[in-house]
Amino acid sequence: VSTQSTGAAWNCAVSAAGYVEELNTNQGLYKAIREVSLDRNLLEGMSEEDRLALFSLVREMEMSGIHLPVSLREKYLSLTAQLHKDGAVFTELAHKPVKLCVDTTA
Repeated sequence: VSTQSTGAAWNCAVSAAGYVEELNTNQGLYKAIREVSLDRNLLEGMSEEDRLALFSLVREMEMSGIHLPVSLREKYLSLTAQLHKDGAVFTELAHKPVKLCVDTTA
């Protein structure tokens, strides 16, 4: 596997994670999903798996700060994107040895 293809894969993974977070903080999407989750008639017509997926999605959106004001949601998205990038770099470099300088005089 080439370094170029590895870098492309990391960029793709980071971009996908960022896109998921954008969806998780989309208020129009949240309102529609939340509305469905509160409609007993719709819920009764769903399979158990569909209901669990729906409630999981609502919870994930709430954990992503959907309730926050726009400026704070944007900050959350920015911080999350940076976290994904930093995590990718950490994972990429975690297997490489690092020389540590240890003070043995203490």
